[in-house]
Amino acid sequence: TVAEVVGFGTVVLNLYRREWDDFSVATVHGDKEVQRALLGSTYSRESWTQLLDDRFLRDGAFFIKHGEFDWQNDTGKRYVPVREVSDHPEAWNPDDEVFVPLYGPGDDLLGILSLGDPASGLRPSDEEFGLLVGLAHYAAQALAAAQAAIVRARHRAALEELMHVSSGLTQTLSTDSILQSVCNGIANALGFEKVCVDLLAEDGLTLVTRAAAGWASTDRLLTETLSLTEIASLFDSEFEVAGCFLLPNEIARKRVATSQVIYESELNGRGPHAWNHHWLVIPLHGPQEEVIGVIWVDEPEDRLLPSEERLQALRIFANQTASALTLATQFEQMRYLADHDPLTQLPNR
Repeated sequence: TVAEVVGFGTVVLNLYRREWDDFSVATVHGDKEVQRALLGSTYSRESWTQLLDDRFLRDGAFFIKHGEFDWQNDTGKRYVPVREVSDHPEAWNPDDEVFVPLYGPGDDLLGILSLGDPASGLRPSDEEFGLLVGLAHYAAQALAAAQAAIVRARHRAALEELMHVSSGLTQTLSTDSILQSVCNGIANALGFEKVCVDLLAEDGLTLVTRAAAGWASTDRLLTETLSLTEIASLFDSEFEVAGCFLLPNEIARKRVATSQVIYESELNGRGPHAWNHHWLVIPLHGPQEEVIGVIWVDEPEDRLLPSEERLQALRIFANQTASALTLATQFEQMRYLADHDPLTQLPNR
């Protein structure tokens, strides 16, 4: 639409990637040469910061004329076509660049349009810059709506899957089956590569891994135990969201002994929105609100920090798990008492 309405032969959409805090060329409208040169290229946020400078600002867009910027700076891959320049005082130079930011709700930068090769052979007028900015505004709204729709659809599907798994927890009275269903359900529904459940041992201090999804059978996490006293320092209200505790790696490591660090994330991103060796733990509470175990969740598939809605779903599932475990424990006690004397613990026969 921008190419047809405003008359640019090349229009490039640089889409912001939250998981990497950079921009990736997602779409290229133009000839095959520019598509081959730019499609899939990535650029750091810092490289764009020096281009979206106020000295280049013009009616909401950024216009960098030939000779106004030293492109030898590390700005990433660039394509400059070979074109003849007319003698017109406002003639477009192939080295000229026009950038139009796409701002979403809250002035979040969703992407940047890069334009070149005007059909007129001239630099854009003020009216054309105004039209470009107006089109970019509607494009940003459409992009934000599409991204929000994807998030809503994923969240709805996750809740449906979680409720389906949760409804089946009370139909089994086997602790091992319950815990494995928990791990598989969280991994599949909420998109985490690694999930495990630790339950408190009879000594009331040791946490033992009872079920896991995503780990190899030889992994340390499945063979080594943790201390509830040690990891209790992670349950700080400062890092609590929807009943889950999400801590940056450096803070978590300062709060626990080295013996409690038995796994580090391998699927990480970069930037303020990314998962980067974070710790995410959800305590399981018994009938008296005592901690009876924990759920560890790691390595989100999208490499992003989980949203509050995602953490709310985790907390709901943890509550369902704790209830199912309590029911299974009560059933085991009743079955035991059916065959044993409650005072002496000896078999009735």
